[in-house]
Amino acid sequence: MIRVVRRARGLTYCRFKHSKSESIQSDDTPKKSPCLVKEEDMKNDWIGPPDPVSNLRPVKFHISKEDSSLAQSYRTQRQETQDWNQAFWSEHNTKFYEMKEEFVRQRLEEKMKEGSDSETLSAEEMSVFYKQFLDNNYKLHKTYNRDWYWRNFSLLWPALKLNMDKFKKRIMK
Repeated sequence: MIRVVRRARGLTYCRFKHSKSESIQSDDTPKKSPCLVKEEDMKNDWIGPPDPVSNLRPVKFHISKEDSSLAQSYRTQRQETQDWNQAFWSEHNTKFYEMKEEFVRQRLEEKMKEGSDSETLSAEEMSVFYKQFLDNNYKLHKTYNRDWYWRNFSLLWPALKLNMDKFKKRIMK
């Protein structure tokens, strides 16, 4: 097993590559090993695997002992935005899959009553559900987009101040 760490823009991605000679589970899938790192060893922000419900990749923010109050405030704002986003998409996707399952169950029951032996719905039949779901959640999506843009826009000023502060410190050295 080879640990691959890639750094880009201050973020660290960690994953494992599996060689063919390694032990393989009974179902022919390679064994997965977590990428465990102590918090004090972190030098960058780390991005995790996608959450199975929200489909978002969580970020583990690097906390430095030398962080200024400005850096702490900025990190806190970023974490709050990430938590808010995670909560929204977890709830939204849970509701979506529940409604989709109910829609499919009802349509298949209707098909059975009509004498059809089909066990699936076509893309055309599913498009009715997707349109209905989007129409019913239009205001929610509109509100989410507005809030998401506002939260991200409000991070620009603290990020600019923090980067200017870091720039000044580099020049002073």
